[in-house]
Amino acid sequence: MKILLQIIILLTFTVCAFGQNPKVTKYFNWYKKNYIIQNPSFAHSDTEILFVRQFYIPDGHDAEGRELYVESLISKADKEERFADPVVSNLNLKTKKLTQVDYGWTPTFSSDDKKIIYSYQTVPISGKRVLAETLNGNKIKMYNRHSKQYEIIASPEQTFLLDPIFLDSTTIVYKIGDAVNGAYGGGVAFNQINILTNKNKPLYTAQKNHGLFNLVGDIYRTNNEIYYTVYIPQDSASWMANKYSHLLLNSNGVVHDFGKGSFKSIEGKFGIDEEGGFTYLHDDHTLRTDKNILIKYKDNKILYKNELSFEYNKASMSPNGKYLLFYNSDNGIFIMDINTFTKTKITLPETEVYSVVWSDNSTKLAIVQGHEKLRDTDLISLFDVK
Repeated sequence: MKILLQIIILLTFTVCAFGQNPKVTKYFNWYKKNYIIQNPSFAHSDTEILFVRQFYIPDGHDAEGRELYVESLISKADKEERFADPVVSNLNLKTKKLTQVDYGWTPTFSSDDKKIIYSYQTVPISGKRVLAETLNGNKIKMYNRHSKQYEIIASPEQTFLLDPIFLDSTTIVYKIGDAVNGAYGGGVAFNQINILTNKNKPLYTAQKNHGLFNLVGDIYRTNNEIYYTVYIPQDSASWMANKYSHLLLNSNGVVHDFGKGSFKSIEGKFGIDEEGGFTYLHDDHTLRTDKNILIKYKDNKILYKNELSFEYNKASMSPNGKYLLFYNSDNGIFIMDINTFTKTKITLPETEVYSVVWSDNSTKLAIVQGHEKLRDTDLISLFDVK
């Protein structure tokens, strides 16, 4: 019996070791000169993608030596107050037609793609930094693509609302924002609202520890449950705490405690499968000699640990925990199947990667990076992953 078990383990390892590489197919890219791209979000069909595009006015170090050019843009923004505002845009991938929806941030589709939800940028923001002050008054707004009607779903009592998503065809979850890091804003609570009954109720209320807000991260969904991340201050400081607890929660309470330490976003560092098991990439180390490790949990118990023998600068895990995208300045961008450790290299321009966004079902990927030839211009590339 023992010999039979050893043979089964050996065969399983052999299959994993020689598994097929992930099939990654690039099927679209888009850019427009002088525009940056933020908040990409996939439709449930294969034909559309939402994102925020914004005319870029150089700031800080990027404006040095370009003073006259920057002054001309600021002057234009003074005359056209929405000139460089964030524009929620819908791109048809077949026709390449770009449709402007409204001014705002973080758009997402409903499950049937008939509605678009987003945070409406209430006050013109062209030429200004994205701070809590410039976000104040932002509402959650919905666009019905069939009736071509706009509807305000939720309005803030004092500050601003952000990052709405559809949980299902009638339920929306959004964040309540506040100033959390000096002048910078962030999410401090989750609310959910039924768009048929307009019933609004808290999912996670705003709380403070040591005089500082608890911070909320992202929402993660499976067929049976929703999860969300919370960062709780462990001491007091001028702006943000020196240490935070990093927690994953659901309706029953704490699912996993990722430990205490300086604030580090764990968004994109783990994925949750349909059974509630999740895979965590532990790569936030104090010592350079510490190893990067993939840890598989189920019912808050460790099923296995796998050490990553390769180095990288940044990594992003797919929502279902099946794939890991990682990249560095020397070797390029790769997607790895977490079960087999097989890798596929993605061919992209050697420019800075600004964001990596997976579709909810982990079968599509959007990468936003700087255009290799056009300064101040972002390029978005889309991939199928199987």
